[in-house]
Amino acid sequence: MKRYAILLACIVTVLAVGFAGSLVTTPNLDSWYQFLDKPPLNPPNGVFGPVWTTLYVLIGISLWKVITTTTRKSKNFVYSLFGIQLGLNFLWSLVFFGFQSPAWALVVILLLLVAIYWYIDEAREFSAASAWLFAPYALWTTFATYLTIGIVLVN
Repeated sequence: MKRYAILLACIVTVLAVGFAGSLVTTPNLDSWYQFLDKPPLNPPNGVFGPVWTTLYVLIGISLWKVITTTTRKSKNFVYSLFGIQLGLNFLWSLVFFGFQSPAWALVVILLLLVAIYWYIDEAREFSAASAWLFAPYALWTTFATYLTIGIVLVN
């Protein structure tokens, strides 16, 4: 039972950060953002919510897999990387939508990519499943980086 309480706490924590980011994002979708030129392959706005919700659940499960893995190794560094990437994830929404600064958001998302791939590398030492659960997030964030670069270049 305790394992599932930890799982729930991981997922709820990550979803809460995602929800906080949406509070900055959603009000700007129908104002400033709609007037930006978008790069090719930019999905409709309705795609982002379901994709991010799914990804947040997966990365919450990834954290849970690391937490519940029995090992003598310290997990502090991988926990730090998880926190850093989650903070950068929120910061991207704040900078891009809240501050309406795609150029600075590009800097943030590049740091986020480094943190994500570094987390994957470190988490693999504790749980291969944890690393794989982060793979869709890494791919989507790579795609989001393309979109961010595209918006910076065409606006």
